[in-house]
Amino acid sequence: MKKLDVITDSRGELLVFENGKNIDFELKRLYIIKKNTLNLKRGFHAHKKLTQLLFCTSGSCEIITIDSDMVKKIHHLKSDNHGIMIYPLTWREIHNMSPDCVINVLCDKKFDPVDYIHKLKDFEEYIRY
Repeated sequence: MKKLDVITDSRGELLVFENGKNIDFELKRLYIIKKNTLNLKRGFHAHKKLTQLLFCTSGSCEIITIDSDMVKKIHHLKSDNHGIMIYPLTWREIHNMSPDCVINVLCDKKFDPVDYIHKLKDFEEYIRY
């Protein structure tokens, strides 16, 4: 888990992201996952070159990752000041999204469909070679 910078006062909280300070890359893209009212599982892919920082601004979810050493981890994200860095060649799945879950994803590259590995079997073969 990565601790994010939060400034708190009587007006609430301010979540701060700065290149080179608390994110290790220059931001090229941001997308938001929300309103998964049927609690359907998401993700189920890896990226060859993309680095991402995921965090919830509302609700909670579980992120399952499998890294290039085939180490599987379960990360519990909730709307606090923690996020998860997902580096290249890391399989990811999103499970158990609460009804109010909002996941923010910061990316170091723009969308590129060629960068995706969509099948776990293909991911396992790709990291073997």
